[in-house]
Formats: sequence, C-alpha cells, structure tokens
Amino acid sequence: MIGRFWWAAAAAAVLGCGSYTVPGASDGGAYDGGTGYLIDASSYKFNPPVATVEQGRTVTWRNVDTIDHTVTSGSQGQPTGLFDAIVHPGDSFSYTFATPGSYPYFCRYHYRMGMSGTVTVPPPYGANP
Repeated sequence: MIGRFWWAAAAAAVLGCGSYTVPGASDGGAYDGGTGYLIDASSYKFNPPVATVEQGRTVTWRNVDTIDHTVTSGSQGQPTGLFDAIVHPGDSFSYTFATPGSYPYFCRYHYRMGMSGTVTVPPPYGANP
C-alpha cells in the first residue's frame, strides 16, 4: 500500500498534480482549443485579470454576466484606441496581439469597481529586446 502511495505522489509531482501549462500562457488562463485565449467578464471583474500570451495569439473576452461590459484598451481617462467593444451578456469580443508589449484594458462601465486587466505579450524567445 505504501509503495502505491509513493508512486502516486511521485507521479503527481512530475505531472504537476494534474495542472497543465499551455504554451503561450503563463497565468493559468484557458485556451479555446485553437490559438485563442479566453478571459471571462463577470461580477465586475475580468478573470484572469492578467494574461501573458505569445505574439500572434488571439484573446477572446466572454461576457458570462447578466449585464453589459466593455473591453477598452488603455486605462480610464487614457484609452489607447486600439480596441473598444461593448460586450453584451452571452457575447464575446476578440483581438489578436501581433506586437510584443503590455496592453492594459478596462470596462468603461465598471472601472470604478476595479474592472481592469492587462495582456502581456513578451518578445519571441531569443529576440533582442
């Protein structure tokens, strides 16, 4: 019995206790099965609020709430104009990040409640910064 327990513990340690990191994401977010990354809007927050994705990945924000939200690039009072979408309940908005950088975003309706996040796109491995 102890031998089986040790083997299970060793396998869990090697396999990360069932966790799996998908290439292109380092924050535990979810992929949609293709090259897309999913962020949910619900309860006045984005989940996950911070995402790190590979260059060329598409991020999709899904509104799984019962009220409208926006996905607006930049910060309140300083939108960048890169993207700005109203996302109704059950709908989604997608944007493909083609250039490395840090991309803050927020909900124009709920920014005072802290509804904001950041997508980070690091330079490709081996690229000169």
